[in-house]
Amino acid sequence: MSDIVEERQRSRYAPFAAARPCGLRPPGQQQNVNLFLREPLEGSMRCALRWFILLAAVSALLVGPALGQAVFGGILGTVTDPSGAAVPNADITITDTDRGITYQTRS
Repeated sequence: MSDIVEERQRSRYAPFAAARPCGLRPPGQQQNVNLFLREPLEGSMRCALRWFILLAAVSALLVGPALGQAVFGGILGTVTDPSGAAVPNADITITDTDRGITYQTRS
């Protein structure tokens, strides 16, 4: 009976014990699986939770640069003649040099 009490006390204070690399347990120690998290996680569950948090954080950091890759864009301006006056109904040609695509429109 005292072995069970000692095991519970050791598992209760496990977060304050010396950290071990994921997946390494002392010989003979059983894995305590508690789905309702009333006691601290142990063994591979703690390791899996650490990896999940790490991957979630890295994924969150990588989302920002990906949002900068816009699919749509816009051009705003005024077509003027050499004297600076606006030109009505001017034909406009826009060329995407990266893709080699040309767009034509009228102002």
